[in-house]
Amino acid sequence: MKKVLLIYILMTQSALAEYIGRPASCLFVIKGVEIIKGECLFKPISNDGSFTIHSYNGKFFAYLLVDNGIADASWNEVPYASHAHTYLGKLVREKGCWASDLVSVCAY
Repeated sequence: MKKVLLIYILMTQSALAEYIGRPASCLFVIKGVEIIKGECLFKPISNDGSFTIHSYNGKFFAYLLVDNGIADASWNEVPYASHAHTYLGKLVREKGCWASDLVSVCAY
């Protein structure tokens, strides 16, 4: 019974990680205000570098969609909103981050 329970728990954790992401270190800054800093949930969307990050408390998240070395980013802006309805603009890669003059989205 213990082995079955352990397998179930591991499968559940794996499914959850696939759904919402894996732990990572993140920094998401808009106009100098840190929206997400420190541990977050990171989920790759595709092999082109696109990803999402989520705060652990579920308050904020951001999507970053890469196309030919340029990324379009958006976020939920309203705490706990379920859609990334606010467009952040075009971002370019700068080391482990994607950034513009006003926004920085980093995941390590």
